[in-house]
Amino acid sequence: MKTSLAISLGTLLIALSLDVASTSRIGMGVVIVGGTIFSLILTLILFDGFNQNRAEKVAKLEIENSQIAIEQQNKTLESQMNSAFQSYLTNLELVQLEEKNEAIAKQNSEITLEKFRIGTITTLEFRTAQLNYINAKVRNTNTQYQAKLSEIALKELAGNLGF
Repeated sequence: MKTSLAISLGTLLIALSLDVASTSRIGMGVVIVGGTIFSLILTLILFDGFNQNRAEKVAKLEIENSQIAIEQQNKTLESQMNSAFQSYLTNLELVQLEEKNEAIAKQNSEITLEKFRIGTITTLEFRTAQLNYINAKVRNTNTQYQAKLSEIALKELAGNLGF
Protein backbone atom coordinates (compact mmCIF):
# COMPACT_ATOMS: atom_id res chain seq x y z
CA MET A 1 0.00 0.00 0.00
CA LYS A 2 2.81 2.40 0.87
CA THR A 3 4.67 1.36 -2.25
CA SER A 4 1.64 2.04 -4.44
CA LEU A 5 1.21 5.48 -2.90
CA ALA A 6 4.92 6.25 -3.37
CA ILE A 7 4.81 5.19 -7.02
CA SER A 8 1.64 7.22 -7.63
CA LEU A 9 3.00 10.36 -6.04
CA GLY A 10 6.36 9.94 -7.74
CA THR A 11 4.89 9.64 -11.20
CA LEU A 12 2.27 12.32 -10.55
CA LEU A 13 4.88 14.91 -11.44
CA ILE A 14 5.44 13.18 -14.77
CA ALA A 15 1.69 13.12 -15.44
CA LEU A 16 1.32 16.81 -14.55
CA SER A 17 4.39 18.11 -16.38
CA LEU A 18 3.58 21.38 -18.05
CA ASP A 19 6.58 22.05 -20.27
CA VAL A 20 6.67 21.10 -23.95
CA ALA A 21 9.66 18.76 -23.63
CA SER A 22 7.93 16.40 -21.26
CA THR A 23 4.59 16.18 -23.04
CA SER A 24 5.56 12.82 -24.50
CA ARG A 25 5.81 11.40 -20.99
CA ILE A 26 2.37 12.65 -19.80
CA GLY A 27 0.59 9.58 -21.19
CA MET A 28 3.03 7.26 -19.48
CA GLY A 29 2.61 9.18 -16.17
CA VAL A 30 -1.17 9.06 -16.41
CA VAL A 31 -1.10 5.31 -17.06
CA ILE A 32 1.30 4.66 -14.17
CA VAL A 33 -0.61 6.88 -11.71
CA GLY A 34 -4.01 5.58 -12.85
CA GLY A 35 -2.86 1.95 -12.83
CA THR A 36 -1.30 2.10 -9.39
CA ILE A 37 -4.28 3.93 -7.89
CA PHE A 38 -6.68 1.49 -9.58
CA SER A 39 -4.70 -1.52 -8.37
CA LEU A 40 -4.52 -0.02 -4.88
CA ILE A 41 -8.28 0.51 -4.74
CA LEU A 42 -8.97 -2.92 -6.20
CA THR A 43 -6.58 -4.53 -3.72
CA LEU A 44 -8.14 -2.73 -0.76
CA ILE A 45 -11.65 -3.72 -1.84
CA LEU A 46 -10.74 -7.37 -2.43
CA PHE A 47 -8.64 -7.82 0.66
CA ASP A 48 -11.08 -5.91 2.78
CA GLY A 49 -13.85 -8.02 1.27
CA PHE A 50 -12.07 -11.18 2.35
CA ASN A 51 -11.57 -9.69 5.79
CA GLN A 52 -15.23 -8.72 5.87
CA ASN A 53 -16.33 -12.26 4.98
CA ARG A 54 -14.04 -13.70 7.60
CA ALA A 55 -15.26 -11.19 10.19
CA GLU A 56 -18.88 -12.10 9.38
CA LYS A 57 -18.16 -15.81 9.76
CA VAL A 58 -16.38 -15.21 13.05
CA ALA A 59 -19.31 -13.11 14.27
CA LYS A 60 -21.79 -15.84 13.30
CA LEU A 61 -19.72 -18.42 15.16
CA GLU A 62 -19.55 -16.16 18.20
CA ILE A 63 -23.34 -15.78 18.13
CA GLU A 64 -23.76 -19.55 17.91
CA ASN A 65 -21.30 -20.04 20.79
CA SER A 66 -23.20 -17.48 22.86
CA GLN A 67 -26.50 -19.23 22.16
CA ILE A 68 -24.99 -22.58 23.17
CA ALA A 69 -23.63 -21.02 26.37
CA ILE A 70 -27.08 -19.62 27.17
CA GLU A 71 -28.67 -23.02 26.58
CA GLN A 72 -26.09 -24.64 28.87
CA GLN A 73 -26.80 -22.07 31.59
CA ASN A 74 -30.54 -22.69 31.23
CA LYS A 75 -30.03 -26.46 31.52
CA THR A 76 -27.79 -26.00 34.56
CA LEU A 77 -30.34 -23.72 36.22
CA GLU A 78 -33.16 -26.14 35.43
CA SER A 79 -31.15 -29.01 36.90
CA GLN A 80 -30.37 -27.02 40.03
CA MET A 81 -34.04 -26.06 40.39
CA ASN A 82 -35.15 -29.69 40.07
CA SER A 83 -32.54 -30.82 42.57
CA ALA A 84 -33.45 -28.07 45.05
CA PHE A 85 -37.16 -28.84 44.71
CA GLN A 86 -36.62 -32.55 45.31
CA SER A 87 -34.45 -31.75 48.30
CA TYR A 88 -37.17 -29.46 49.64
CA LEU A 89 -39.86 -32.11 49.23
CA THR A 90 -37.68 -34.72 50.90
CA ASN A 91 -36.98 -32.42 53.82
CA LEU A 92 -40.70 -31.69 54.23
CA GLU A 93 -41.39 -35.43 54.41
CA LEU A 94 -38.59 -35.79 56.98
CA VAL A 95 -40.13 -33.01 59.07
CA GLN A 96 -43.45 -34.86 59.14
CA LEU A 97 -41.75 -38.12 60.13
CA GLU A 98 -39.70 -36.46 62.85
CA GLU A 99 -42.80 -34.77 64.25
CA LYS A 100 -44.43 -38.20 64.51
CA ASN A 101 -41.25 -39.60 66.08
CA GLU A 102 -41.21 -36.78 68.62
CA ALA A 103 -44.86 -37.40 69.52
CA ILE A 104 -44.17 -41.13 69.96
CA ALA A 105 -41.06 -40.40 72.04
CA LYS A 106 -43.11 -38.04 74.22
CA GLN A 107 -45.75 -40.74 74.76
CA ASN A 108 -43.03 -43.25 75.63
CA SER A 109 -41.51 -40.76 78.07
CA GLU A 110 -44.88 -40.22 79.75
CA ILE A 111 -45.54 -43.96 79.94
CA THR A 112 -42.07 -44.52 81.35
CA LEU A 113 -42.64 -41.77 83.92
CA GLU A 114 -45.79 -43.51 85.11
CA LYS A 115 -44.00 -46.86 85.26
CA PHE A 116 -41.16 -45.20 87.20
CA ARG A 117 -43.64 -43.74 89.70
CA ILE A 118 -45.20 -47.16 90.14
CA GLY A 119 -41.74 -48.67 90.51
CA THR A 120 -41.82 -51.17 87.64
CA ILE A 121 -38.75 -49.71 85.86
CA THR A 122 -35.35 -48.53 86.99
CA THR A 123 -33.95 -45.01 86.87
CA LEU A 124 -31.69 -46.05 84.00
CA GLU A 125 -34.69 -47.05 81.87
CA PHE A 126 -36.47 -43.84 82.82
CA ARG A 127 -33.42 -41.78 81.90
CA THR A 128 -33.10 -43.62 78.57
CA ALA A 129 -36.72 -42.72 77.72
CA GLN A 130 -36.03 -39.08 78.59
CA LEU A 131 -32.92 -39.03 76.38
CA ASN A 132 -34.88 -40.60 73.52
CA TYR A 133 -37.46 -37.82 73.81
CA ILE A 134 -34.76 -35.12 73.89
CA ASN A 135 -33.00 -36.66 70.88
CA ALA A 136 -36.30 -36.83 68.98
CA LYS A 137 -36.87 -33.11 69.67
CA VAL A 138 -33.33 -32.29 68.48
CA ARG A 139 -33.78 -34.33 65.28
CA ASN A 140 -37.13 -32.63 64.65
CA THR A 141 -35.57 -29.20 65.10
CA ASN A 142 -32.66 -30.12 62.80
CA THR A 143 -34.99 -31.41 60.06
CA GLN A 144 -37.07 -28.22 60.29
CA TYR A 145 -33.87 -26.22 59.93
CA GLN A 146 -32.79 -28.27 56.91
CA ALA A 147 -36.23 -27.86 55.36
CA LYS A 148 -35.99 -24.09 55.80
CA LEU A 149 -32.53 -24.06 54.21
CA SER A 150 -33.90 -26.04 51.26
CA GLU A 151 -36.78 -23.59 50.93
CA ILE A 152 -34.39 -20.64 50.94
CA ALA A 153 -32.14 -22.29 48.33
CA LEU A 154 -35.17 -22.97 46.13
CA LYS A 155 -36.39 -19.39 46.44
CA GLU A 156 -32.89 -18.11 45.74
CA LEU A 157 -32.70 -20.09 42.50
CA ALA A 158 -36.19 -18.96 41.52
CA GLY A 159 -35.34 -15.35 42.33
CA ASN A 160 -38.20 -15.07 44.86
CA LEU A 161 -36.26 -14.18 47.97
CA GLY A 162 -38.17 -11.59 49.91
CA PHE A 163 -36.84 -10.18 53.12
